[in-house]
Amino acid sequence: MISFTNLLAPTYVPLLTNLSAWLDKAKAELPADEAEILLSARLADDMFPLATQLRFACVQVLEALHRLQDKPFPERVAAIVEQGRAAGDNPGTIADAQVLIAGTKTSSTAAKTLVSNVIEEATGDKAPSDGVVLITGEGAES
Repeated sequence: MISFTNLLAPTYVPLLTNLSAWLDKAKAELPADEAEILLSARLADDMFPLATQLRFACVQVLEALHRLQDKPFPERVAAIVEQGRAAGDNPGTIADAQVLIAGTKTSSTAAKTLVSNVIEEATGDKAPSDGVVLITGEGAES
C-alpha cells in the first residue's frame, strides 16, 4: 500500500514555495502598488485573477490532504473558497497571500508527519524520507 499523503505532501510544498517566491519577486522588482495590482491580473479574459488562483491552489492542497486522511474539511477551507470567489473584487494583499501559503505549507508538512508516525506505529519501521511506502503482508518495504 502506498501512502498518498506521503506522496502528495512533498509535491505540494515545493509548489507552494514557488508561489511564495514569485510573489516575493514581484514585490522586489515592482513598485508596491504595481505588485499589489498583480493579484487582480488575469493572463486571459476567461481566467480567474491571480488572487483567486492562489487561493484555489491552497484549497486544492488542503482538500486533498483532508480527503486522504478521511477527515472533514475545516471551516477555513470553505472560507478560503469564498475568498477566492470574491477575489476579483477584493484580491487582498501580497502579505495576505503569503500568510495563506505559509499556513497551507504547514498543514501539508504536518499531514506528512502524521502519516509517517502512523506508518511507523503500524509497522515498526520508520517511513523513508522520500515518502514512498509499500506495505505488504510481511512488513514494510520502501
